[in-house]
Amino acid sequence: MPPPARWTPILFLAVAFALGYMARQSLSSIFPLLRLDLGFTEAQLGLTTTVFNWVYGLSDGLGGHIADRFPQRRVIMASLALTGFANSPGTLLAGRSLMGLALSFYIPAAMVLIATLHGADTRSRAITLHSVGQSVGVIAGGYYGAVASASLGWRNMLWILAAVIAAYALVIRVALVDHTPAVSASEPPPRQNLRQLLRVPSYALICLCAIAVGANIWILYTWLPDLLRDRFALPMAEASLLATTSLEVPMLAGLLIGACLGDWFARQWKIGRLYLMATGLLLACVFFYGIAIADSLVTVRLVTGAYAIAKGLYSANYVACVFDLIPASSHGLAVGSVNMISSLGGSLSPLLLGALKFTYTVATIFGALAAFGVLCAIALAIQGTLHAHRIRQ
Repeated sequence: MPPPARWTPILFLAVAFALGYMARQSLSSIFPLLRLDLGFTEAQLGLTTTVFNWVYGLSDGLGGHIADRFPQRRVIMASLALTGFANSPGTLLAGRSLMGLALSFYIPAAMVLIATLHGADTRSRAITLHSVGQSVGVIAGGYYGAVASASLGWRNMLWILAAVIAAYALVIRVALVDHTPAVSASEPPPRQNLRQLLRVPSYALICLCAIAVGANIWILYTWLPDLLRDRFALPMAEASLLATTSLEVPMLAGLLIGACLGDWFARQWKIGRLYLMATGLLLACVFFYGIAIADSLVTVRLVTGAYAIAKGLYSANYVACVFDLIPASSHGLAVGSVNMISSLGGSLSPLLLGALKFTYTVATIFGALAAFGVLCAIALAIQGTLHAHRIRQ
């Protein structure tokens, strides 16, 4: 396949990823309407995210296994169609569950397809280009949800988005038809399960690091606006905007930098991405703790931005690093399992902070999570060194 053609399917997948995250994020922008129209309690509003994360996490391993067994184009198309119709206004919580199920199938299939089109020289950049769709979808979903609900009503807003996503599933079917490798009948289906994958020391540590990363970022997404409002007496709207921009914009820069560095490191050393991941996680944890102890708004912005860049270095390379370590026949299962572990483990941290914030200081809780992440990063770097030594021998 000519080099330029390798990037065309990534662009189509990035749009699909953006639409999936628009569906995920649009509901969060209409909480006041759900309170008014449906009488949602605060706990029920929280369930719209919790249900998604837990179904998404529990289904990710299955989604990865399916991505290894079936043509990725068909899995991606089916998951997009399911995501679209999962937005049923009459069954919001059930719809969020279906959406989590759909995305748990989509992401491993998309990652496996990207891995078949891009080798070690461009894989981090290809995965990062796809990940840009997530940031675009988060921003666009929040804006679309608020604006469209005000003019069309929230039910129509959800149905229009559902129809667009379902229609794009047909576009994906056509766009990827020449880019999906055929499933070889001579190759037996992958028999490796999660237990076997975890026997690979570096992969097991990547899963542990994924919990640390997930715990930190979910706390910031959930609690940073409220923490900024309390600490600096900011209006809620200003605190929310500050928290979002301080994280998302620098993180996008970190992703782009990390992707270029990751591909360069991979050409120099077989496990170069692993070292870059460990460095990104180590720095992210240090700055994560800095967010808790910053005593001025300017310092918070700087430290949050530094955290986001470091986290971007990690995120741009972890999927490609998994592909470097795991046989191609189990790529889908490997990525799905990492996402599952990260979602299930990391999504507990906002709940724990809410339960413990009146017993321990925020700095203490952030410090404990940061220390856990630092230990994971050091262990990953040590394991990477041992792995590199075995390769040389």
